[in-house]
Amino acid sequence: FWLKKMLSSRQLLRACAPLAALARARACAAVPTSMKAVRVHEFGAPEVMKVEQTPMPELKDGEVLVRVGAFGVNPVETYVRAGAYAVLPPLPFTPGSDGAGEVVEVKGGGEVSTKLGKIGVGSRVYFSGTRTGAYASYTAVQGQDVFPLPDSVSFEQGAALGVPYKTAWRALHMKMKVSPGKSLLVHGASGAVGLAAVQLGKASGLLVIGTASGERGMQAIRDAGADYVLNHREEGYLNKLDEIALLPPRPPAGKNRAVDYILENLANVNLDNDMQRLAKDGVIAVVGNRGSLEVNPRNLMQCEGTLVGVLGGLFTPEQKAEAHAGLHGLLHTGVLKPVIGKAYAMEAVGESHVDVIEQKGGAAGKLVVSLPSSSL
Repeated sequence: FWLKKMLSSRQLLRACAPLAALARARACAAVPTSMKAVRVHEFGAPEVMKVEQTPMPELKDGEVLVRVGAFGVNPVETYVRAGAYAVLPPLPFTPGSDGAGEVVEVKGGGEVSTKLGKIGVGSRVYFSGTRTGAYASYTAVQGQDVFPLPDSVSFEQGAALGVPYKTAWRALHMKMKVSPGKSLLVHGASGAVGLAAVQLGKASGLLVIGTASGERGMQAIRDAGADYVLNHREEGYLNKLDEIALLPPRPPAGKNRAVDYILENLANVNLDNDMQRLAKDGVIAVVGNRGSLEVNPRNLMQCEGTLVGVLGGLFTPEQKAEAHAGLHGLLHTGVLKPVIGKAYAMEAVGESHVDVIEQKGGAAGKLVVSLPSSSL
């Protein structure tokens, strides 16, 4: 019986192989000669972004062509579009670095071997970094920057993985070096990086406290697995930390409760308060800031705490590979579930740039642009 079953299984695999090859060939043959892309011909307001028909990217060695199903919208892209960033691309350009979709071509044919598996035509992938820009129907990506996407994860969710999750991973594991059994406060936890930090914190065995400014964002934090949720619009909201008996005392007097790690998304507003709620030998990781402020360094001295900055763009190739390898296992086991706040059409990309900065009504997940196959 078992021999017959094995033979029939092998026969089935042999029978399916030509069909799989045919499907890959069709996918490659279906690549058009032009595509839709968001183009910026001058720096300025969101209106400078125009959806245009452009030639397809020409692949270079080591690259794959991805048919984009969705791309992520990150705050840094608004700064670049406005011409208010330290390093600016030459005009014209297509913005964006993050997205997800299907590989339709590999330079030179065959497959790309990565530490997370082989990637070829027909592979579902997410990417973090692209030579030709993510805000497009198709994009050219180096093989080292594409990663397998499970069937259970949508392209919209895949587009949320790049900047937010690798930044949160860098903050928790490379900068704060979190240890199980400790506590983490995520200040501004309802945004894309914040929700990623909540999920990664719980996966690392931390007691997680998240803050948001409204019920929608607070519910998103609860759904992400946070143990406690605070409304940072309420007066004296950090005093509620004193009600959490599992938190360590704040040195030197120990009158208040404190946290071991703080991931800070708006340092110009919260940093001084963060320092006053940090536990002995605690660490604050600043991942977001929109201005300057005055702080009292003695608050950091009293707990012998550490303040570190985190910038997602400073990954070495080895660090980037490490982060995505760590995310890979958690993603494929269902531990990580990217939360989508809103999905836009490509023609509404300008609206997404306004929303990612203003966050009216409070953040509640990642903003993405979805590209159904009919719009490509």
